Amino acid sequence: MEKLCIKCGYLRKPGDTSPEGECPHCGAIYSKVEAALKGELPHPAPESAEDSFWRSLVDNIENWCQGRIWYGRALLLLWLAWVGIEHFRDPLYTSLFGGLNLGIHEAGHLVFRFDGEFLMVAGGTILQLAAPVGAAIMFLRQPDYFALAVCGSWLSTNLYNVATYMADARAMELPLVSLGGGDTIHDWHYMLTHLHLLVWDTRLASFTRFLGFLAMWGSIAFGTWILWKMARSRGGDAAAED
Repeated sequence: MEKLCIKCGYLRKPGDTSPEGECPHCGAIYSKVEAALKGELPHPAPESAEDSFWRSLVDNIENWCQGRIWYGRALLLLWLAWVGIEHFRDPLYTSLFGGLNLGIHEAGHLVFRFDGEFLMVAGGTILQLAAPVGAAIMFLRQPDYFALAVCGSWLSTNLYNVATYMADARAMELPLVSLGGGDTIHDWHYMLTHLHLLVWDTRLASFTRFLGFLAMWGSIAFGTWILWKMARSRGGDAAAED
């Protein structure tokens, strides 16, 4: 049966060996070409809610990066990478975040003193870790996506600090700070003793340090991607102006 291919114009001949519904010359499927011309192509399967969320988030980030300057942010990211290297090398290292983290930690004891001694002692660590998470939520709502990388790195410095304090639970050799004077309590000796986990102090500390490592370098990788998107967008703008 002779049939004219709408796509390439080839007239099918009786001797052609290709399948009946396929053009021997260009391989087009007759039914699909006809459906396309009529606007009857099947709709793609709808995205799942999860895929749609991530696609929307990536689109929002790319739109936010358009035309933004990346140079100054790159210097900040390099400093954060240096902080990450120093924390990895030296468990006792403290960066410019150190004073801020200590102040928030001590404030946490005051904030959580309303419901017993255990929560008051744990409150220092709770607030210390909650502060960068809260800041990240605030920047996500603004939005400022590069600031999320900074908040993640800040969280990492707190995790490293908590790990050092935790590893000292049995030895109790670290110098302690106490607001208002009086007897000091070693937070992690107290908490792990009450939880009957004191012998696990160094193993829990190693796991916490690992989380700090992931938070630091995951944040730096995310920040690098953001800077790359910024640089590409500005390069595209410059090319458009030329």
